Amino acid sequence: MKLGIRGTLSVAQAAEHLAPVLQALREHGFEYLLAAELAGVEELPVGERCPGDKLSERVDMIMTLGGDGSILAAARELTRDIPLFGLHLGSFGYLTAAIPDTFTEMLTRLKHGEYHLEQRLRLRVQVEDDQQTLPMIALNELLVTTTDPTHLVTLETRVNDEQLFTFNGDGLLIATPTGSTAYSLASGGPVLEPTMKAMIIMPLSAHTINVRPMVIAHTSRVTVLLDNPEKKFVISADGQHDYMVRGKGRVIIEDANDPVRLVRFGVPGFLGVLREKLKWNV
Repeated sequence: MKLGIRGTLSVAQAAEHLAPVLQALREHGFEYLLAAELAGVEELPVGERCPGDKLSERVDMIMTLGGDGSILAAARELTRDIPLFGLHLGSFGYLTAAIPDTFTEMLTRLKHGEYHLEQRLRLRVQVEDDQQTLPMIALNELLVTTTDPTHLVTLETRVNDEQLFTFNGDGLLIATPTGSTAYSLASGGPVLEPTMKAMIIMPLSAHTINVRPMVIAHTSRVTVLLDNPEKKFVISADGQHDYMVRGKGRVIIEDANDPVRLVRFGVPGFLGVLREKLKWNV
């Protein structure tokens, strides 16, 4: 098996972790190809490198080094259906499958096929304005807000071409089950089991008590209408890929029907990770 290695390491993290990770891969018989953008690569005699957005075309699996943000970035740049395996070097780590202390054990299990793959829904997004139409992909969530956080934004939201609500607030999130433990959770949204097929419509700081979060079927199509010539709207996928709409446009969000497959080793499961990260039962 050939692994594509990418991530969002700091120079200090790269100095500490990159060489031992590559040594462990060699000892377990894995081939690897490193993303050219990975910090610390230039210091190592690793041979051929590859741009991160081309990596999935040349390997059997992507391994990310870092936190959940590394997985989110890799998921958006997949050009074919291969699994993602995350080594956790970040803070929360809902999506990663291994930590440095268990990495060699996980490699042994990976080598012998002792793992399973979880399918995670992705969002396909189309942003339209009078200038162009821009496609986006999100694994966690799609955020619609304004460039000026001190002013309200008015958003009309439709589901399958039927009006749901129009409200004044800070913005709107459309989150996946994977993203239900991210920005949506911090905003008061529900936690969904991550392999569910559903979407969360999450109004942000709505200036009315009547507009509430809603869970809808993954087959739904959500349209957010933007119409204020004095506003600049920001459309953000996973907090990493942003686009600005000035004045008027619309955002269409639906299931991409192209799920991401994450490597999982069984324990801890989602509930165990939830208990640990959210400090339940403490």
